[in-house]
Amino acid sequence: MSSPQPMATPNLAELLTKKSAKPPSERGVSSPIAVPTLDAAPPAGPDVVEGPTAEQGVAKSSAPAGPQAFSVQAPTASVGEQREYLRSIALYLPRTLHQQLGAAAADVGGTRTALILGAINSTHARLGPALAAPAPSVHRDDLFVVPQNKPSSEPSVQTTIRVTDAQYAAITALVAEHHTNRSRLIATALELHLAET
Repeated sequence: MSSPQPMATPNLAELLTKKSAKPPSERGVSSPIAVPTLDAAPPAGPDVVEGPTAEQGVAKSSAPAGPQAFSVQAPTASVGEQREYLRSIALYLPRTLHQQLGAAAADVGGTRTALILGAINSTHARLGPALAAPAPSVHRDDLFVVPQNKPSSEPSVQTTIRVTDAQYAAITALVAEHHTNRSRLIATALELHLAET
């Protein structure tokens, strides 16, 4: 029995030299790629803006591209223009007075809030006597006065008005001056105002 013949080992050096037949200088190596830098000066010539024009919000600039190329300006408020903040306050008005208020506001083409504030403006000097509680009726044969007997009141309707800080402060001062609550003060002012119109 004969022993197996050893396999021929390929010549690796010969394989490598066959693949690289041309020297590296002749293999068509491309030239290095030019990489633009931020420090490069812009090309000379007229500026060209492609896409949206300056009128559409893109500013045309010849400055190099970079963080300083675009700037955003915050909107500035005009001189003397101040924002009026409004706060909501809830009122409870008798149902019939609330209906009269709605009809009167519709007649003048205004809002309920404007009518309420106008009523306070026009009647604030007369609110003291109008808010004074009437003296309880005393009969000749009575032993004492019963202040607990309160006249029956109609159901209230809640309404909300929005006022400025100055209006809120003025209404609060009137409430403190006349020792009453806000709903009663405004209802009284409305009754006086609507009786005059």
